[in-house]
Amino acid sequence: MDNNKFPAQDLSCFTPFINLERLYIVNNPFYGSLKPLRDLTYLKEIGIAGTDIDSGLEYLSENFFNLDAVASNLGLVGGHFKRLLICTGKLAEQLKNYKIENDPLRNYDWQAWKRDNQELNDKAKKQDKQEELTELLEWEVVG
Repeated sequence: MDNNKFPAQDLSCFTPFINLERLYIVNNPFYGSLKPLRDLTYLKEIGIAGTDIDSGLEYLSENFFNLDAVASNLGLVGGHFKRLLICTGKLAEQLKNYKIENDPLRNYDWQAWKRDNQELNDKAKKQDKQEELTELLEWEVVG
């Protein structure tokens, strides 16, 4: 879906696609956070270069960050093992110290990023739990 003329919007239009493995929306007018992708647990490749997506790495599913280091060391290149994020702007700036060259499975050191941003990750998890609780309480009031 690269280089289309979608209306400017956040990524919430992709939330129903929970089995999505690859999302490439390069050079489109999407903006905001990666947070709407938090329930896309199969997502392995994200292409958002040329968009205004500027935050929300901490909301990507645990599955996105869990690359099998053994697979990388063995040179396995199947799509099952890939974890790629193609980005520009603020996200690229946040990730510049984690860039990995010449690894077909990952372009950033996701484990190092998670370790260095543990507080941010914990805050996101806490916020997710609070939102789930609020939603549950709203259902109880309606029911």
